[in-house]
Amino acid sequence: MIYSKIKLSPPQSALPFPDTKSAGFDWALVLNNLDFTKCLDGQSVELTQFDRFLGALGASHLLNFAFAQRLDRNTPWDITNVSVPWRLAIKAASRVYKRGVKLIPADTKHISIQETEIIFLDSNQQKANDRIPKDFEFFDYIEDGDFIVIDKNFYDLNIKSLSKLAKYRHHVVNILEREKTHLSAVKLSNAITASVTRIVTIGGGVLGDLVGFVASQREIQSVYIPTTLLSMADSSVGGKTGINFEPYGKNQVGAFHFPAKTIIEPKCLATLPMREIYSGLAECLKHAFISNDRSLWDGLIEISRSSLDQMEICELLKIVQVKADIVSRDPFEYGERALLNFGHTLGHALETFSIERDGDQCLSHGQCVIVGMIYAIRLAQKKSLFKKGDPIVQQLLNTALVPSLNFDSQAVGQYISNNISNDKKASHSKVRWVLPSKFGAFHRGSDNQWTVEHEFDSELFCNLMDELGN
Repeated sequence: MIYSKIKLSPPQSALPFPDTKSAGFDWALVLNNLDFTKCLDGQSVELTQFDRFLGALGASHLLNFAFAQRLDRNTPWDITNVSVPWRLAIKAASRVYKRGVKLIPADTKHISIQETEIIFLDSNQQKANDRIPKDFEFFDYIEDGDFIVIDKNFYDLNIKSLSKLAKYRHHVVNILEREKTHLSAVKLSNAITASVTRIVTIGGGVLGDLVGFVASQREIQSVYIPTTLLSMADSSVGGKTGINFEPYGKNQVGAFHFPAKTIIEPKCLATLPMREIYSGLAECLKHAFISNDRSLWDGLIEISRSSLDQMEICELLKIVQVKADIVSRDPFEYGERALLNFGHTLGHALETFSIERDGDQCLSHGQCVIVGMIYAIRLAQKKSLFKKGDPIVQQLLNTALVPSLNFDSQAVGQYISNNISNDKKASHSKVRWVLPSKFGAFHRGSDNQWTVEHEFDSELFCNLMDELGN
């Protein structure tokens, strides 16, 4: 039964790229004197397969070059005087570099804008993780010709409730954040036959990122059935897809690909580990902060000190509505949507460090975002943008969401200092931060953007690390 519906409706006139008069990066200056064949000599079989997946040999070579040059996504790529086959490779790379870069002359292939119907199921359920169902209702929204990709952990924990899965073509995938790479994208794409026209993802944010990216490149319609609180509240809503591209960090290669439907069945959370619940609550708190909903914030703070059992479905619906409204107004993140990155600039860098150091025992995405939110507030306070003594930081520190860190603060600080300029929001190698001015309000930079240019404050960060290590 349907509990509620939300429409995410980007305007059909929305521009996939900013209308900028800035000079583009002239690829002809660096490529026309290079021998295309020799540049690809010695390239690994895996990268060659990824090139074919992207649609042109040499695309991965140019992605590596663009990241090494720290090109930002707001600077167009000028291919006016570029020779073939470099031109084909640049076009393929531009579509996925930091989720898309404008070309001169223009090329808008792979940019799709469509309305997403977000459906909440089960009108009889009041709490977010009431019970394990006999059968999930989301099967009512899967069509005969669909190809299903389902997370192995969810499959193993709920196998008795997934009896209807056998009637559909499906693929069970076990994937961790550190495995969300070009190799996984190619492997998954090879498992999807040419006849597939719609792909259904049943899983969390990591799987959704990967499957959505494959769907974007295959030009296949997608449907999301999120099974974690994080993916319900955030990653399944908004059309962002992506994979990690080492050594340049998390979600650096991707595309915007808006799903036709997102089906949220809160009963999927019944078997979710507490670590993943806390990770999702971090994103929920971020949305409450952005929306200036103090009542929602206070309720989530209380839940984060106790149990998800206290979370009402109507609260989850409010959280999803916050993101759906923002994305509808700014689908391609050239304005207000940047606010959804609150806590993520530092958070992604910290998460990447933890993955490299700790592997499967790394910090969760939500834990890193909470640390990133605290850092952003304290940076804003240091710049006299946010009132000192505001209880927000202490409220966050008092929740169970904040990790106890055992990092060498100097070592992680140096790592982040060396790598944070790879952040997708960076402009001309300068880091840009989402900095709040008070609860529910954010400071605009001198260029009137929702992000503020500021260097990474290593001392401020190390002090925070030392505080969280106590």
